[in-house]
Amino acid sequence: MGLLERKEREREQRVAVILKAAKKAFLKHGLHGTTMEKIASEAELAKGTLYLYFKSRDELMMTLIAEDLEQLIKGIKEVVHGDEPASKKLLNAVQVFYGFSKREQFIYRVMTQVPEEMTHVSVKSLSAASTKSDVSTRFLCANETLMSLMTCIVDEGVSKGDFHITQPSNQVVMQIIIALKGTMVIIRNGMMPADWLDVNPEKLLIDTATLIVRGLCNADLTDFKKKKTSSK
Repeated sequence: MGLLERKEREREQRVAVILKAAKKAFLKHGLHGTTMEKIASEAELAKGTLYLYFKSRDELMMTLIAEDLEQLIKGIKEVVHGDEPASKKLLNAVQVFYGFSKREQFIYRVMTQVPEEMTHVSVKSLSAASTKSDVSTRFLCANETLMSLMTCIVDEGVSKGDFHITQPSNQVVMQIIIALKGTMVIIRNGMMPADWLDVNPEKLLIDTATLIVRGLCNADLTDFKKKKTSSK
């Protein structure tokens, strides 16, 4: 092995150590409470060493998110290429995500943190033209791929006459994600009524997704919208 290859391998190994430590730190201290100092402590490295590999805490966080999304995409692709009808694929995709989030608590935390700890500011700063970087491109690509796969499922349902929508499919997908994310936030933050606290989280998420699928299959609200508009 040549000197350059050895250095590259050592770099990859160091990056892997930092990312593993960063994920532990984020899970331990939360997205908002994690600093480069805490990540360095978790990795047993000097803080200055971290900056040799990552420019900021946000870059580290977005790298972890991108890695998790890329892994999730593999499971969603299997669903998309399956033989089930689109309605079943949509439910399968939700189950794949839930199973993945149970195994990978970091992405689950990212999806369900309270507003002040959300990552939209980090995404915006890393994605701005003035700060365009490999990690922001990687994150945006993974996010777009995931959205595209979900859109393919909706498009398939529409093309086969199973789904009835009055909006562009990508907007429908975003609405589905918002609804499911809302369910996850409620579960994660214990915001359910007291007599619902023992409800199985996966069942609640799937039940929510099932209602959405039924709506896609059965509800064409064009006439309803017309009647509502005319009554004003």
